[in-house]
Amino acid sequence: MRSGPRFLLLCPVAALLACGSSTPSRNTPSIATASGDYVLTVAPQTSNASSMNGDLNITGSAVTGAFLYNNSHTPGCGAQTIAFTGTINSSNVMTLTSSSFAGNVATFTLQLPLLSTANGASTAAGTAQITGSTCTLASTGLTATFIPTFSGVWSGPVTGVGSGTITLTVSQGSVNASGQFPSTAVATFSSPSCTFSSGNLTGTISGATLQFSGSNITATANGGASSMSFNLNAPLFSPGCGGGDYFGTLNRQ
Repeated sequence: MRSGPRFLLLCPVAALLACGSSTPSRNTPSIATASGDYVLTVAPQTSNASSMNGDLNITGSAVTGAFLYNNSHTPGCGAQTIAFTGTINSSNVMTLTSSSFAGNVATFTLQLPLLSTANGASTAAGTAQITGSTCTLASTGLTATFIPTFSGVWSGPVTGVGSGTITLTVSQGSVNASGQFPSTAVATFSSPSCTFSSGNLTGTISGATLQFSGSNITATANGGASSMSFNLNAPLFSPGCGGGDYFGTLNRQ
């Protein structure tokens, strides 16, 4: 599996500078560079915000990657896979240039290192610009968020059609050509009245989102380094385990 940084661009410049201050800061240097799953957010916190989920592979100063881009605000800029190549210069600025997509070219810059935020995320800030025809974008803010692998065991209390504990075991696979991560999982539910297992679930990890399905079962989650919001829709397993939605927050074990 290729691991790498996930970026969420749009952190204020002041937060980047704070790492050199003796005053405690909410953002401190965390990871110089990392390969793996990233979320890139273009023009965050605006009505035109759009995001890309994908993968960055960093070898020395060379960078390659692929992201799924979906800009619902601009006709002709719907879901598509965009390949990127780039470099990291001596000032720790990563520059990414896309292949042509729908007659457009995107240029992104990110100031490294990744910074650790109060909620445990690793982020970098920079700029995004798209030139061309249908998807043009003037230079604007960009935030990159690195998503560590979800592989491992997650557990936590759930409610819904039943109350108990769900343990989710995730195996994150290698990245595919679209920058997404085919993966497998098994969910087990336990309570004083019943237990059940989902059996093997298959699906995809895209950015911070996990989607799995199996025989009459679907599971979705959204999370980060240490916790995820989780929803499992399961059929009626026994009189003590109602059929429907189980939801809660799972923590990495």
